Amino acid sequence: MPATYRIDIAHALMVSRFEGLVPLREAWALLDAELADPAYDQVTRHLVDTRELEGPGASADAFRTLARRLEVRFAHHPQRDRYRTAILAARAVDYGLGRMFQSMAHGIGEVAVFTDLEAACAWLDVPTAAVTERR
Repeated sequence: MPATYRIDIAHALMVSRFEGLVPLREAWALLDAELADPAYDQVTRHLVDTRELEGPGASADAFRTLARRLEVRFAHHPQRDRYRTAILAARAVDYGLGRMFQSMAHGIGEVAVFTDLEAACAWLDVPTAAVTERR
């Protein structure tokens, strides 16, 4: 499956990975699964890894919809004031889309975009091993 996630309770971390071609419906299904996970309310750090993503990026409308959906969900997140999302991008198009999302994201904590894994982990205050471990 090209869109996956895992939650590491010990680090209050969720890692979402997008690899290959990811249809928009699969990205929405991943988001629904993440938000429905009982451990989600314990997460305060989120790394979205798009380094292995292929194909065209999502549209501005898709990112606006994503931002609205997350705003609604975050209204009830017990850790919303401490929540940080790091978007990790290798391609310029994904970096640009991450920056666009960053400008649209309100009420969902802090969002930053990175090209370097170590910098993203430092900003999230998690060890790199917590992100690179695959379960």
